[in-house]
This record gives sequence, structure tokens and C-alpha cells, in this order.
Amino acid sequence: MTGVLVEFLSLSTGLLLLLAGRRLFWLAVGLAAALLSWHFLHPTLGDGWLGLALPAGVGLLLGWLTVRFVRLAALLAGFLAGVLLLPAAGELLGLEVGWYALALAGGVGGMALVALAMKWGLVLATAFMGALILASGLRESLHLSAPAANVVLLILMALGVAWQGMGMRPQRVSRSAY
Repeated sequence: MTGVLVEFLSLSTGLLLLLAGRRLFWLAVGLAAALLSWHFLHPTLGDGWLGLALPAGVGLLLGWLTVRFVRLAALLAGFLAGVLLLPAAGELLGLEVGWYALALAGGVGGMALVALAMKWGLVLATAFMGALILASGLRESLHLSAPAANVVLLILMALGVAWQGMGMRPQRVSRSAY
């Protein structure tokens, strides 16, 4: 039962980040924190009520902290997205640079992107994280090869950026408003 719930929450979190990550950033952070803490705590705590309540509490706390400190949370999300993206891209391109060096460079770059362009930085970071969660789930459930999963990741990320970008268009003011 717990496995089905976690799979559902993973899918929901991935879709939420992919399609509405910038608008519902606090909720996406809370869900992602709950899932991540569940993955770390589940081997120790098991399927009992504490194994579900503690990750839920972590998710609620981080969701609330995100509302209170949105800029800091956005910078952290940019950093984490960069830490995940640059090493994955380096591996895909066959770069012979250490993982830690790429992760640090990607993290700093992701944080700088969010700092320079908060809205678009959040769109890129959340679309990437959502696409990564969904592509990982599809890779496991459909037994996709790494190159096929990378193609799925890029397609999902492009769709997420386009979808979230459409919501950022400036609204036209009608003449009757004057």
C-alpha cells in the first residue's frame, strides 16, 4: 500500500513541478521534501505510522518555510536543479570531468540563473526537476534504456518550460477598464 502511495505522490509531484512549479512552488517543495525524506527514512522506520507521519511533517515544514522565505527557497531549488542537470548532461556528452566538480558548477550556475531571472529561473528549475522525476519513474516502470530516458527527459522539460512560459505572458488590458 505504501509503495502505491509513494508512486502516486511521485507522479503528482513530477507533474506539479513540470506544469505549475513556479506558481505552486511552495506545494511542490513540500511534496518533494516529503518524498525525499520518505526515501531516506523508509529503510529505518518501515511502513508504520511514524514512517509516514515524519516525512509528511518534513514536507509541511518545508512547504511553510518556502512561503516564508521564497527567495531563499528559489535559490536552493536552482542550486539543486543545477547539481542534478550538469552532471547528467556531462555524462550524456561523455565529459571526463569529476562528478563533484560538475555538480558544484551546475549548482552555482543554477543559483545564478534563478538570482538573475527569478521567474524564468524558477520555470527552468521546476520544469527540469519535474521532468527528471517523471522520466525516472518512466524509466523504471517501462524499463527504458538510459538514452531513451534522456530523450523523454528533454521532451518533458521542453513541454514544461513551454507550458509554464505560456502562463507568464503579460495580460492585455481591455479598453473598458479605463
